[in-house]
Amino acid sequence: MSIETSHASVDENNNVYLIDGGEKKLIGQYPDVSAEEALAYFQRKFNDLDAQIRILEQRVKTTSATPSAVEENLKAVEKELVEPKFVGDVNSLRNRVEQLKPALEKLREEHKQRTEEAVAQALAEKEKIAAKAEQIANRDTSKTIWKNASKEMQELFDKWQTLQKSGPRVPKNVADPIWKKFSKARAKFEADKRAFFADLDKRVKDAKKIKSDIVKQAESLTSKGPDAADEFKKLQNQWKKLARIGKGEEALWDKFKAAGDVIFEQKKAEDQKLREEELEN
Repeated sequence: MSIETSHASVDENNNVYLIDGGEKKLIGQYPDVSAEEALAYFQRKFNDLDAQIRILEQRVKTTSATPSAVEENLKAVEKELVEPKFVGDVNSLRNRVEQLKPALEKLREEHKQRTEEAVAQALAEKEKIAAKAEQIANRDTSKTIWKNASKEMQELFDKWQTLQKSGPRVPKNVADPIWKKFSKARAKFEADKRAFFADLDKRVKDAKKIKSDIVKQAESLTSKGPDAADEFKKLQNQWKKLARIGKGEEALWDKFKAAGDVIFEQKKAEDQKLREEELEN
């Protein structure tokens, strides 16, 4: 049994032909089934390609579609239409594919514009990050709250990393100068922080030694009686000018204060004795 339609025919041996542009082309054979089943098999292949084209027609209308991926799929469809291995209105599919090309070009232009805008925005954001890092790095180190500043600098670095991972691809020759500026600011900040704490550590060690010496001097003054009060006050003024030493500060201060209490008690007793003598006189 043979079948013939406007776009296909099947002969008595189940050879299936495509009628394309008035020309009949053998595209395959499906033996041991009815002519209708053989025809239906190759029609399903046509329907599959038709569905692929419908998907492409939707994708070129979607701004989130990637032009290169759409183009790759379109080329694959075009290839199947060169030597069709299915039956149906092949010419209509070819026309639809041709209509997709200008739509793809429009999508490509829109994607390019969005990418350029995204890159410009990412570069502006990176410039802000670098500028902020420079601002932090150039602060007066004696007035910097290092814990807060370190947190700020880390947040800037995390923000940069996020832009690198999830942001648009930025040309290396454009991004590198900004990164160098940011990196230089971070390096300066870390160097200044190390120097500050090294100096602080030295001042604390020096202060601890001096305060220990002051305590010894104060304790030695207790044997000099009330006349040592003025010398103790000088030691007290010297103490106030020194940096706090953290752990151990309180213990040293207690010893220093205890020596002062002894001296001022002696001074108080001496003053009381003088007042009594003056009243008696």
